[in-house]
Amino acid sequence: MPTPHMPSPDIKELRRVKARALLIVLVILVVAVVAGVGYLGLNPPNPAPKPVEKTLPNDKFQVH
Repeated sequence: MPTPHMPSPDIKELRRVKARALLIVLVILVVAVVAGVGYLGLNPPNPAPKPVEKTLPNDKFQVH
């Protein structure tokens, strides 16, 4: 509640300031995501090498 010495805040101006702050945060977030995707596109991570395991058929215990 505003005191008699302080003027009441303008609601439209407060909304405008909040909207501008939200817009700035969203722009920063989008720029960070685009920069991250661009960095990964230019410097892709190396895949970890894994040995290939091939199962061989075991005919020793099968009935012919």
